[in-house]
Amino acid sequence: VAELCSNYLNEKKQVIEKEDIEQIIKTLGEPEEYVENSDEPQAEEKKYTQQNTGSKNDKRLYRDVENAKIAGVCSGISNYLNIDVIIIRAIFLITFFFAGFGFPLYIVLWIIMPKAFTTIERLRMQGKPITVDSVREEVEIAANKIREESNSFANRIRKNGELGKRINSVGKIIRLILGMGLYIAALGLLAFITISILGLSLIPIGNGEEFISVTEIGNLIFEHDSDVFWFWTAGLATGFSTVLFLILLGSKIIFRLKSSWTKITLSSLFFIGVVGITVLIYCGIKTGREMTFEGEKNLYVGAIATESLEIIPHNSNTEQVGNYTTKSNSFLNFIEIDGNKINESGIHFEYKYSKDSIFHVYQNFTAHGSSNNRAINKAKNIHHSIGIEGSILHVNTNYTFPIKDKLRDQEVYIIIEIPHGKQVLINNQRIRLGAEDFKEEISDINYSEEGILNGNGEYHSW
Repeated sequence: VAELCSNYLNEKKQVIEKEDIEQIIKTLGEPEEYVENSDEPQAEEKKYTQQNTGSKNDKRLYRDVENAKIAGVCSGISNYLNIDVIIIRAIFLITFFFAGFGFPLYIVLWIIMPKAFTTIERLRMQGKPITVDSVREEVEIAANKIREESNSFANRIRKNGELGKRINSVGKIIRLILGMGLYIAALGLLAFITISILGLSLIPIGNGEEFISVTEIGNLIFEHDSDVFWFWTAGLATGFSTVLFLILLGSKIIFRLKSSWTKITLSSLFFIGVVGITVLIYCGIKTGREMTFEGEKNLYVGAIATESLEIIPHNSNTEQVGNYTTKSNSFLNFIEIDGNKINESGIHFEYKYSKDSIFHVYQNFTAHGSSNNRAINKAKNIHHSIGIEGSILHVNTNYTFPIKDKLRDQEVYIIIEIPHGKQVLINNQRIRLGAEDFKEEISDINYSEEGILNGNGEYHSW
């Protein structure tokens, strides 16, 4: 008992517990199990009992759970029959796969065979005599098994501790990278918000000498001043709450902040951001309603009787400086604010077959609005200059409309009806409809149906 107790003790455990004693008693068995009868036999009877203890008649069938693979049935039978356990297991497998009764037989034996708990039962299972020496041998085997299990458990704990340290180190690096990424995102968003608040004019317009701020673009998009106010208020609230949320979340990840104040603050910032996004969506939907209907205004420019119609573009985005010609290619070179008017560029061309031998030219203005009448009125407010001089069609690359109409996808289309076998000349390009009208194809001719004249005078067709 003392030897078994010593094996339960280690550096972290200095006290034997009740469960340990119960396990030891289970291993050794109760004292009365060491004698067959409670009455003390005579000297001759003692000698006879000691000599016959451990005979074949004392051998009993138990389940050997310590050497078991499933329930210890095969190990118990091998101990009882003194046969290698592998043979018993092979017999059960063969009967299981071929005869079919191996599995139910194993279950039945599992139920009826008792389990060898104590030292006495293990000795009887193996057919060994119950003597002081045999009990000591069995106890030593149990003690060695406990010692090996303890060492194995300690090694697993030690290895798990080293692995835990490595995992913690990797986790710290991941938390640091993630937290720093949140900091960088917060700083970038804060810089954008600061630029928007200060109203710095960083977006080029027109010929690049004038700039427009983000706030002024909002005034060109939203229909009412109240929409602009609520949009920017919600945008700033969403932006600042997002910045603070990212900073606090990054700090929480890096420094493992677990206070209730941190959770309450993060929840509050998240709620503010959700409310701000909701207001932004409402403003966006309200503005989107202003683009529901499309209105048109059509004008007949005139007819031209000629073999070739030449188009000469006139644009204000090309400037002659000395011997050099400069063209504006700024991000928003298609828009310019001139007092109470918005000046945009880019004229669309559409080509169709003429019903006679004359070129016919039309102007088409389109715009969007919250109703059909409002869309038509916005289309009527578009002004674009175009003129016919002999066989030449002069086209301005820019068009204007009142600033009060806002940006509602105002567009200008020039529709040209081309007679069969005739062509349009623009920027040294020859445009015709359908190669079947000509006996031979020419490489520098574009057989196109649409095109666009950009604000810098360049023309592209498809």
